[in-house]
Amino acid sequence: MPIGSKIKDLLKKITVQNPKTKQDVQLGSALASKDPNLKKIGQKKVQQIQKKVSDKKKSNDEPKEKPNPEYEKAKKSAIANAEKMAKENPMVTSPIQTRKGVAFPGDKAHYWQTGYDPTGEHSVNKDDFEKTPEDSKTQVDGDGSDDSADMNRAADDEADDMDRDARFAADAEDGQDPYNPKGMNPNDPMFYDPEAERRRRKKFARTGKELKKEVTRMRPAVKKLLKQKGYSPIFQAIDNSKRQFKQMRYSRGEIQDTLIDMFGDEDPKILQKIKESVKESKKELTRKEVKHYIKNNKNKVIEQVLRKIIKEEVKSVITEGTRWLVGIEGGNGKILSTYGHYDGYPEWAGKHLKKYYNNPAKVKQLLKLGKAGISTIGSKIKGSKDHSFEKPDKDVTVFYGRDRGEKGNMTSNWGNRDKVKFDSGEEYAYIYNLKEKQWYYKSRYSNPQDWTELN
Repeated sequence: MPIGSKIKDLLKKITVQNPKTKQDVQLGSALASKDPNLKKIGQKKVQQIQKKVSDKKKSNDEPKEKPNPEYEKAKKSAIANAEKMAKENPMVTSPIQTRKGVAFPGDKAHYWQTGYDPTGEHSVNKDDFEKTPEDSKTQVDGDGSDDSADMNRAADDEADDMDRDARFAADAEDGQDPYNPKGMNPNDPMFYDPEAERRRRKKFARTGKELKKEVTRMRPAVKKLLKQKGYSPIFQAIDNSKRQFKQMRYSRGEIQDTLIDMFGDEDPKILQKIKESVKESKKELTRKEVKHYIKNNKNKVIEQVLRKIIKEEVKSVITEGTRWLVGIEGGNGKILSTYGHYDGYPEWAGKHLKKYYNNPAKVKQLLKLGKAGISTIGSKIKGSKDHSFEKPDKDVTVFYGRDRGEKGNMTSNWGNRDKVKFDSGEEYAYIYNLKEKQWYYKSRYSNPQDWTELN
């Protein structure tokens, strides 16, 4: 059979997407189409396939060279460096977004942006190694394979690219950005901007060393956030990052290593949070297995769900507590407040404020020591020398700053009472008026929802 006939038979297996109808059509039909855009796509791909077949045939006909020992040594060294890079920074082993779609490790586009070369083929240039006369001796590959095998391989290689290029052409015609999904927010981390990428690549070589420096530069920012806001926003960022890495199918070890690179391991609490967040969870059932289990164990499932709900509610009450804020109101109506975590309901926090913090000096001292937040309020501010956050003295107020060493600032400033907001999940707010020497309070969900004198 002539080569042209073989190519025609192979082209029947390939479909392309019509830019207008978005329907898949055979490449042969695309070539015969009256639609100039569709026909142009088909012609372009046929030329590419024919060229690839021709190049492949020439490469098979050419004598094969013996491997250059120095080249092979350099290639093995590049592979070893790639393995070391992956161990130090697992993120380089992840697929990345490029202008032509997703690039995987081993692809040239992936190497250009990350410097990660698991095969050693991109970082080592074979032409840089001189050939000796012995290396130049050739041997002919006489496998006797015919052209159809080459054409099949070429057609398979091109088939995966056809749909993508057809979509690019269709998107360009419709005015749609070919690099990002329709309606994607430009602020999304996965949004691809070719111009921004060009500037970034010009600035950074994106080697493994640069990537490591980039991650390390985040640690001062983490320390700054810790100093300003405490551990809460950092712990939340760790949880969010863990979920993203899990969706990207990172292993637990990769997640832990990447989180340590991002947030550092100097602070024992942050390190402990990272380790806790990647603990092995129970194996998840598939959707089919879940349906089958529910069908055969309906009453048991209902009982388990109810128990879980009750357990979570009890845990929420125990661990989360009743959050609250406490503030002091000056003669001009401006208010300075701080955050309280536990026991914020009137029967406890309200009662203690009214009874034990009933003068300006006591309230000011409470706000000063509570700059980083108050864990729980007691009848006394000062404890013994053995008083600590983990083992507090009885009836002594526990502060995050004084008793746990936190440096964050949990205070807020408000123009007046009406501008006070429950920004951190507080359920109650308590304000001491310096002029009247009186406590006022209000509730977020229950009564009173207007400022009321605390009795």
